[in-house]
Amino acid sequence: MAYDPDEILTLADQLRLLVEQGMSEDQAKTRLTKLFEFRGKSIYSPKYAVSYEGAVIDFVTGRVVLRRLPRQSFTPTLPAAVHFTLFPSSRSAPDLTDAAQQSPLAGATLQTPAGKPTAPQTKRAAFVGWMTKRYPRGIPPGTTAKMLAKEFSQDTRVVVNERTVRRALGRK
Repeated sequence: MAYDPDEILTLADQLRLLVEQGMSEDQAKTRLTKLFEFRGKSIYSPKYAVSYEGAVIDFVTGRVVLRRLPRQSFTPTLPAAVHFTLFPSSRSAPDLTDAAQQSPLAGATLQTPAGKPTAPQTKRAAFVGWMTKRYPRGIPPGTTAKMLAKEFSQDTRVVVNERTVRRALGRK
């Protein structure tokens, strides 16, 4: 069956397509669940301003219940072009029409997340890491937070405030 790139797919439709591509049903459910939890806000419609983690997905109907909205179920959808970009067929995309293969999303290199995304390193954590490498035996006496902030900024090209330095050192 050929799919139009603008055709709307539910999670149930996506599961069916992945199984047709040769993926086991359990593996397809796991990949769709991870995709929905970690990238759901950006690629699925409708969009809610709450976390999508821990969502309960009914793969038969495609309905989803979010933890923060337990009384409000909805059916998330996305265009077929996005689905085939995220999950390219092992065959040379025979399920896509020519229009879908020429879609701007078809050439995008989107990847499903392998696990939970890591939080970006904070300046405080970066400073602590730098400090342990720079001063393995401890900070010399008489060194102020202002001096440390300046050294850190010169070494890493990341501007850090004295207050951040004091907090990293466990001071007020």
